[in-house]
Amino acid sequence: MSAEKIKEKTEKVLEIIGVKVLDCQDVVVKLIDRLVFLSKTNRYNKLLKLIFASNTIENFNAYIFEAFFACDFEFRKCQLFYEESKLSESNTTVDFSYKRSNRKEICFDLRLIGQRKGITDSIREQFKDSIFAECQLNGEGEKDEILRLQNIILSKCQDKKGNQIKFRKQAHNFIVVFISDLILHAFDKDDCMETMYGSGNIPEHFRHGIFGLCQQLPNNASEKVKRYYSGFKNFREVMDGVLFVKKADRSNFLVKDVPVYLDMNLEYFLVGNNNIIKKEEFDRITKELSSFLPQWSKREK
Repeated sequence: MSAEKIKEKTEKVLEIIGVKVLDCQDVVVKLIDRLVFLSKTNRYNKLLKLIFASNTIENFNAYIFEAFFACDFEFRKCQLFYEESKLSESNTTVDFSYKRSNRKEICFDLRLIGQRKGITDSIREQFKDSIFAECQLNGEGEKDEILRLQNIILSKCQDKKGNQIKFRKQAHNFIVVFISDLILHAFDKDDCMETMYGSGNIPEHFRHGIFGLCQQLPNNASEKVKRYYSGFKNFREVMDGVLFVKKADRSNFLVKDVPVYLDMNLEYFLVGNNNIIKKEEFDRITKELSSFLPQWSKREK
């Protein structure tokens, strides 16, 4: 696809979702440059079609996240392959495959997680009468967000009946989640660790009482905890970890208070599933990916 055609299609889809291109021309030009770059590889034609077919902000954001993720690899000459099937008995595909010389390939499946409408409405209500209103989620609200994140992660590796999908054990498998909008943009590394390993692995004053996706079943576990442990079986046995992703800054282009991701300066934090991946191999993967993926800078709550 020619650069001129990509420019035309990009501007058209932005108009459809409500973006006034003239108001953000510099950012749009940079976005078009990225899409042209991906087009020249001839490996992202399907992704480009999905971007240009978007008719909602949510769809556009999800596919643009995939595009920026791909660029973070491709700009460093690390090739990805888009939408490949890995399980012969399943018609599902993983978003990206990263081939490595003489080592297991790495599969990534992405999910952009937006802020729930109820929270957005609550924020708007709190600021309605006073610009000095303090806005924060209570502890239970934060816990609900982490539980929602766990459910979304699980949905990427199993169907509603609990059957394994997408991933095969012969590869290293990671779910990639964009979490910048969670917990009022304050989702931090402790929340990532609690999502994966449970509340016992973070400072006490940050705990939400979460049972982690990789957590082992404790002695004298309650029936509720046993249900969690059973429900996380596919993740524990197949997924090598989660790659948590956030924007380096909180700036967004808004359309009717809804963010449109025209520019995504991404940072990454990889957390491994210590049930199946050995520390030596996980450290090797972390070192390899961190050599070209910008790392998540520490941010306190």
